[in-house]
Amino acid sequence: MIAWQWRSGRLLPALLVALIALAGCSMNVPVNPQITAERSTKIERFIGVYISEETRETNWAESRHGDTWKFSLGPASARAIENAASRTFRRTTVVDGLPPLVSGASDVDAVLEARIEDFGFAIPLLKTSTYTADIAYRLTLYARNGVPVASWRLEGSGAQRGKMGFEYTRWPGEAANLAIEDAMRKFIEETDKNPEVSKWLRDSG
Repeated sequence: MIAWQWRSGRLLPALLVALIALAGCSMNVPVNPQITAERSTKIERFIGVYISEETRETNWAESRHGDTWKFSLGPASARAIENAASRTFRRTTVVDGLPPLVSGASDVDAVLEARIEDFGFAIPLLKTSTYTADIAYRLTLYARNGVPVASWRLEGSGAQRGKMGFEYTRWPGEAANLAIEDAMRKFIEETDKNPEVSKWLRDSG
């Protein structure tokens, strides 16, 4: 039982303090992946990269062990995808819509749209245990006339062992970084191995 104390004619809100402690905290987890993977030769295409404002602004929030963890996935993913695309294709540009494009980069060979499709993470009970994260993107490649020519799910996973200290958001953030980096590595190294992308490359000369 939680006791109430009476002092100087006022009821001390010991119960209120206890309830606040039980309510948990809201943790803002910074996400800043570093993309370092490279290809031996880039794909000889000019690609427009489209990421909607909704995707760019995505903040993924879920509760674990009574606390709410908020991951800034949108801004981090947008930067990572644009970076990875520039490492994958001969030339890229950011576009503000899906094709057919009427102005700006209307000479692109295709437009790649990227969306965050799923995200999961685990917070261990012991801070020195392993934090994990998994992310999935939906990538869709559109021909210049607006017809989708390829669509695939891109997944990445990360695991980071924690350390003692007061950096409560660092280790889940590091796990998310590793998951995004893993997904981008696969994107850079394996995009032209996707059967639909490979067919489009052949058909488009």
